[in-house]
Amino acid sequence: MTPSQLADLVRRSEPQGEIDERHDALSFAAALGEPALRAEWLALAHTPPSFAAGISIKIGDSDGDLEEDRPVAPGDRFQIRIAKRLAADILLLFFSEGYADNADAHSAVGHVRVADMPTGGTFTTYRTRFETWTKDAPVPFAPLEKLPDPRAYASDFTQLNVVPQDIRPWLLGAAPETESAMFAAWRLFAVRKLLASLADRVCIEEGQVIYAFSGPPACKVAVEDADAPTLFERVTEGAVWVYAEGLRDADTRHLLLANEWARTGRKPAMAEMGQGSLESAKGAYSAYVKAGSKETLKALAELRKSIVDETQKISQRAQDLIGAMWKDVAVAAAPFALKIFPDAGKAETGFIASGLAIGAALFLIFSYAMQWHINAKWFEQQNNARDIWKSQLNLVLDPNEVDALSDPPVKASVKSYKNVRGWVGGFYAILVILLVLFAFSNRPGAAASVDSAAASTAIRAGGADASARFKQAVGARGASGAAPGGPGVAAKAPPSTPATSAKTQATGQKVTR
Repeated sequence: MTPSQLADLVRRSEPQGEIDERHDALSFAAALGEPALRAEWLALAHTPPSFAAGISIKIGDSDGDLEEDRPVAPGDRFQIRIAKRLAADILLLFFSEGYADNADAHSAVGHVRVADMPTGGTFTTYRTRFETWTKDAPVPFAPLEKLPDPRAYASDFTQLNVVPQDIRPWLLGAAPETESAMFAAWRLFAVRKLLASLADRVCIEEGQVIYAFSGPPACKVAVEDADAPTLFERVTEGAVWVYAEGLRDADTRHLLLANEWARTGRKPAMAEMGQGSLESAKGAYSAYVKAGSKETLKALAELRKSIVDETQKISQRAQDLIGAMWKDVAVAAAPFALKIFPDAGKAETGFIASGLAIGAALFLIFSYAMQWHINAKWFEQQNNARDIWKSQLNLVLDPNEVDALSDPPVKASVKSYKNVRGWVGGFYAILVILLVLFAFSNRPGAAASVDSAAASTAIRAGGADASARFKQAVGARGASGAAPGGPGVAAKAPPSTPATSAKTQATGQKVTR
């Protein structure tokens, strides 16, 4: 059995009095005089359909259930209750007449499924889809984003929530192919809700809901059910223009349209109320925009200039950070400069140069790490600040325009900073390595080792030279002994001179050594 078939069974049971349908159950009283009808209800009570949580049949006002073997008197009356199997975000109705008692519940759900709705009666609002209740799953539906709250512009003194909090359930999205009782019931509520959203205030006078427009001239009107079809299109177009199309200036549009509705309040027929008001309100709004366009354009230009200035500050700061990363190169050059002093050969100078090199290396590492951390924190704070003022500017300027003015220059500056940071980091790494090698080569122990090795080399070279001289002298004396005069006769020595004697003494000393 389908929900539509069960709704038809309720109709065939000829309910006595009103059918009470709530969001969770349907209750009615019936005589069930025909045995076949009673048997059909008893079968459903024993085996409820899948869309019903349970069906109970009570005898009169008692708590006793109807049994198959119980005789039925002509005046008996039975209370039948059908519990619905509820689902999230769905309002289930067997009859369109039950919508009046569940209109408030409808505004909070995405689907309203009605068993007695014809197939072509499906329609949608900005918030809800109305469709026939079947055993199949509902068709997926995505509501529109929330619109401005009408209660910010219309005052409600009824304590009945006549002015809606959310106007989307009362704005028609897609009209039905065939008009149904469900659409007529919804339209009656929609006209009252939309008119309350366009009025300046709503109150109750003499038991009637009165819609007041301040004007001038001020007027008050009451709406009858017969006026709903005539006013529906008029109030729908006005509400769409104020709330759906006027997200940023709904207050101005509401004021202009309410004044135009007040001008039509003196017409004798309620059907003529608001006729031509939307066109007049649009004309007044156009004049308002043109009158304020000069100041608006000036303000927008100043906002754009502020964005550019703020972006330039960030870009300039990035350039300053890039330049600041090179300032420590002078510190790194100090040990090398000390090395070229005239007294660089002294041990004290070597010790100082080695210590400066180690200190400079540590300073470069610490300075680079601190600059990296400070700059990263600064960019993070600037991004957070930009997100805040961009969110505020998006209320006035187009978000794409704000992004186009602010994002590309900042991203380019940050990219340049990161590239330079990488190159500077590599250069600093090379400097640190050179400073460590410089410190190692200039430590005092290394200089002493070099001097000792040089002295040993010089001594060995001197000894070899003395030996060569001695051999040369011996060879020369042997040659003089074989001179003319015969063997055994000593050659006559040349006369001695002071220079010769000194040379001989020096040679002898070298030989002795």
